Amino acid sequence: MKNTFAKLLLLAIASLAIACGKQECKNTNPVFDANTPESKPYKAELTKQLAKADNSLKYWINSYKEIDGQQYMLVDITGNNLCATAQMAISPEDTKLQNFIKAKGKGYEGTELEGLQYGITSDSNGGHFIFKDVVSIMD
Repeated sequence: MKNTFAKLLLLAIASLAIACGKQECKNTNPVFDANTPESKPYKAELTKQLAKADNSLKYWINSYKEIDGQQYMLVDITGNNLCATAQMAISPEDTKLQNFIKAKGKGYEGTELEGLQYGITSDSNGGHFIFKDVVSIMD
């Protein structure tokens, strides 16, 4: 009886871990394969794809990056045949990201961003993604 209970418990835990975690996505867009998230072609293509997407997209923290004093959160975006990473500008004043910024993203990789809100601006260097708000950061 103990053996059966242990097997059922192990199966339940494994199922929960699989169901709740970040789903693997496979990129099919050659622009994303050939460029990096900070490049102009990548950002332009991502802007175009996001304009066509519906509300079923999921957002996951990839990492933290700082370039020339500007802080960024790299965010993996999945859903609707989209598998890409946005380099999103963040600010130390963003109260919901203070712990993320303080830790420089360490320990947050793979964390879901529920209700992520962001803006997109464009200039001669392509699209720029700017963090606005998040409902919750799901561990």
